[in-house]
Amino acid sequence: MFYRLFVCFYFFFFNGLRTTAQKIEVIRIPESKVKSGPHLRFDPVTINVESFKKANAKKVILHDKQGYLWLKSEPNINEPLIRYDGNYSKAFKNSNWVLFESKKGNIVGTNDDGFAVFDAGNEVFRQYKNPFVKYKDPKLEHRFLYWQMMGNDNDLWFVQQHDENSHNLPLPLFRFDYINLRFIRFLPKNVKNAYSDQNGPEEFKQFLPLITTPNGWVWGMALTTQHPHSLAYFDPATRQCVSFPITISTPEMKIDSRQDAFNFLHNIVFDGRYLWLGHDWFQIGLLRFDTQTHQWKRFLFSKVVQNRISSIAIKNKDELWFKNGDHLTVFDKNTFKSYLYTSELGNPFALMNYGGEFYSNSKNTIWFGMDSNAANENTLGFLDLSKQYFRRNTLLPEKATGFRTLLKKENKHIYLYHNDNYMVVAEHDETTKSNKELWRYVNKKGEYIDIVGALDDRVNQKLWLFGSTDTGGLFELDKKKGIVVPIKAEIKGLGAERNRTEQIMGIGAYCQDQLGNVWFADVGRLIKFNHLTKAFEGFRIYEGLKKAINETEEISSIMTDSQGIIWIGYRSGFLVLFDPNTQKATLQKVFLSHPDGYLRKIVEDKARKVVWLSKSDMGLWKYDQQKRAYSKVSAIESLYNMHLTKKGIMWVRSSTNLIRYNPDNGDIQKFGAEYDLSNFDWTSFGKTSDDGFYFGKFRFRDEDIKPDTIKPNVVFSYVNVFDQALTLPKSLNYIDALELSHDQNFFSVGFSALSYFQQNKNQYAYQLVGFNKDWVNVGNKPLATFTNVPPDEYVLQIKGSNYDGTWSDVRSLRIIIHPAFWQTWWFKTLLGLLTLGVVYSVYRYQLNQKTLKNRLKAEEALRKQREAELSNRIAHTEMAALRAQMNPHFIFNCLNSIQLYTTQNSTEKATEYLTKFSRLIRLVLENSRSEKVTLENELETLRLYLEMEVMRFRGKVNYHITITQSIDQSYIQIPPLLLQPFVENAIWHGLMHKDEGGTVRIEITQPNTDVLQVEITDDGIGRQKAGKFKSKSVTQNKSYGMKVTAERIELINQLYNTTTQVQIVDLKNNTDEAIGTKVTVKIPI
Repeated sequence: MFYRLFVCFYFFFFNGLRTTAQKIEVIRIPESKVKSGPHLRFDPVTINVESFKKANAKKVILHDKQGYLWLKSEPNINEPLIRYDGNYSKAFKNSNWVLFESKKGNIVGTNDDGFAVFDAGNEVFRQYKNPFVKYKDPKLEHRFLYWQMMGNDNDLWFVQQHDENSHNLPLPLFRFDYINLRFIRFLPKNVKNAYSDQNGPEEFKQFLPLITTPNGWVWGMALTTQHPHSLAYFDPATRQCVSFPITISTPEMKIDSRQDAFNFLHNIVFDGRYLWLGHDWFQIGLLRFDTQTHQWKRFLFSKVVQNRISSIAIKNKDELWFKNGDHLTVFDKNTFKSYLYTSELGNPFALMNYGGEFYSNSKNTIWFGMDSNAANENTLGFLDLSKQYFRRNTLLPEKATGFRTLLKKENKHIYLYHNDNYMVVAEHDETTKSNKELWRYVNKKGEYIDIVGALDDRVNQKLWLFGSTDTGGLFELDKKKGIVVPIKAEIKGLGAERNRTEQIMGIGAYCQDQLGNVWFADVGRLIKFNHLTKAFEGFRIYEGLKKAINETEEISSIMTDSQGIIWIGYRSGFLVLFDPNTQKATLQKVFLSHPDGYLRKIVEDKARKVVWLSKSDMGLWKYDQQKRAYSKVSAIESLYNMHLTKKGIMWVRSSTNLIRYNPDNGDIQKFGAEYDLSNFDWTSFGKTSDDGFYFGKFRFRDEDIKPDTIKPNVVFSYVNVFDQALTLPKSLNYIDALELSHDQNFFSVGFSALSYFQQNKNQYAYQLVGFNKDWVNVGNKPLATFTNVPPDEYVLQIKGSNYDGTWSDVRSLRIIIHPAFWQTWWFKTLLGLLTLGVVYSVYRYQLNQKTLKNRLKAEEALRKQREAELSNRIAHTEMAALRAQMNPHFIFNCLNSIQLYTTQNSTEKATEYLTKFSRLIRLVLENSRSEKVTLENELETLRLYLEMEVMRFRGKVNYHITITQSIDQSYIQIPPLLLQPFVENAIWHGLMHKDEGGTVRIEITQPNTDVLQVEITDDGIGRQKAGKFKSKSVTQNKSYGMKVTAERIELINQLYNTTTQVQIVDLKNNTDEAIGTKVTVKIPI
């Protein structure tokens, strides 16, 4: 009876349930549509945080807009949440972290203590509680807080139980406005079924928010009393909840259809129209819900592992990412094709075993975490679609080695690969995606076989293959038969020894000249295929080099330039130029001093008029065809091969990298093991005619290599003082200034560029403006260290570059080092004032003493001054008296002369004499008022006097006055009537007693700039003889005039502090007889 009732209940209940649920269209994805995806490189990123390394499970839960990584590690009691900048970390307490970032960059989330809002300025989380719920045990609160979701605005949506005993009650929906710190509670009474209203509204039980659409609706899973969890939306404006229940038939999934397949479903994305859903517990596949038509599609994949979806993200407008177990799938929303990426054992650049969910904040990047049992691992997976330069070569067969693309001709690739026992040359048609085997060469035991290259000869309509086998090293593609055949022909010009092509066992160098001739190298010989005669011709190059190169030297590279010259490189390192017209070979001296190392490749760069040469042990060289000079490109060392693109970009294979070199600006980019490139010593590196490149399992094009021009954000990380962390009130990135005391001037500042791709290539520099004269480059170690920085205000500037050399903007931090109190301005001012006070007191004391002494000295000086003034007055008075005495004396003498003329009745003479006398008297009177007169004035007075004496003595007296031409008579001043007494004395005492008369000579010179010298010479009777004459009147006058003059000179010297000198010399002949007198007067001027 009970069984029948149960069956009836089950039938009516679930039939009724299905009448209100929408049927779902199931689309099965066959295995043919699930393929391995195009090559993607998953880069390992090392997290240098010890506690993160020790945790079992670790992942990125947020990559914020500034560039920080927020890491969650479990179990990790001390550091469950870590913010990482690539070099340094900051840990946050609490557990069960869930983080979100708003469009404006606000970071909010939940943890054990409730709701957390990150304060970036202080680098702390502010904690808040939901006031609508209460718990007896606060530690249980986080257990009932779940299904957190970021809204469109400043809000966080979540579900939280009222208390421990509210499991059976309807659970309200909450909204947390983290800007205004406000909680809002929503509890809809009913849920409307969008597909059927026949049973009326369904009673609401709970709503689990998952995502918000642009119209403001919150989408999630609604649970009602009639239905298990189903997709629904909640409209906050109308507070209406609308569900879209579906029925899932899951026999292939081996789960009971009555189970709640949507329970705990949380993987959902919105692409603008469709909601895409997946479940990581139940294998429900990929679900698509059309928000416009409300129709469902369910995609089931043939590989069961794809039907459990742990994460979903939008890749682009046509594709989705989703994670299923250890696999990553790219799903095409239009064609329903999927591409599967799996881990590869031992390949660190494959997906590896990154378990659990992935995190993506953009369409180009995905972060993969480590699932459980990942202790002692500190590596996360990082996928950046913008840096997938090297694509997997889809031509590569499985279990093939030595793969090499020989050439690309139109839409066909000629390629080669080895297997265990044979070598295959094949053709791939890109149009039909088909492969055709052209030649299979089965190798003998111990035999080495290889094809090193191919040449598409359009002139001779051949496809040449060059290599090394037992059947020779020269082959061609038979186009009619579509197979590769060896070439067997005679080589002319080589005589009988090794004169056939099949005897050439190995060809490693070949080229074609502009005429169409094909050149290739044998040991010590050069072979030419003449495009006109279709015959092979041989040249023994070594014969013309005077034994400089041995005949067994192997040629490693050849190239024909635009002038038709053949460039030949040898394994020994020598370089030879061969002119086909003259058949003359010339050894180049450039490598004679460094012959070691292959000359592996020679390429002509016609645009730059340069020939490039690659030498294995000496790097890249170039020959300037205009300057005819060789030079080395020092930045590139140890290379094996090189190719030049049509745009002039050089690609070089070195021993450790593929190198992209731009000769125009010298830019160099290196691609090595960090790009999953390996085996550089033997892996072939080829280029097709359309500038496609092949390296091992990869193919790429030069235009795919785009520089990363996005500037990284550079941030300050921490500051240490004497190697101890300094606690700051705010983050270094938000603080106005870092203020340190005088004893904190040994400090270091850590900083970082928030760029994680190949972060070991990031470069850093800093400058403390005011302390460092220039930028300090610190390589990959972002740490600025300073010692003994004097007190002052500085600006610390930092910058960092990403792996590609793109530098960030400069970030600045003002640093103020405060001086000690004894270094402050106020202390120095106080000390200065105190010092000034002491100095002033001492100064005042000394000043008072000096004042007293100076007063005494002043009184003594005043007394002496008065005495000096009195003496000066007396001297002036005496001078005036002497001038007054002299003037009457002169007048007396003149009147005697007039008397004489009158007595002799010589009226005319007396009149002339009187005229001169009156003029002379006028000059004397004028000069008597002055203490000094000009030399010109003095000489005029002297001439008048002499002319009067000449008249008086009637021809017995003559005179001559000579003066040096350089003397400025109008400028030099002397005392008045200083010379006249000496001239008068010479006439009256020297010439008057001489019967025949005589001559007075006056010579004026200036031996020094400050001395005027006057020599008065007469040829009279001399002083001794004149003294014997007893003429009373004359003697008295003479004595009186000379005395007055001597006193004047004495007073002048005293008054003007000068040394006017007078020297009188008696002139004598050989018999000691007097012949005259010379008076020398030296007058200071």
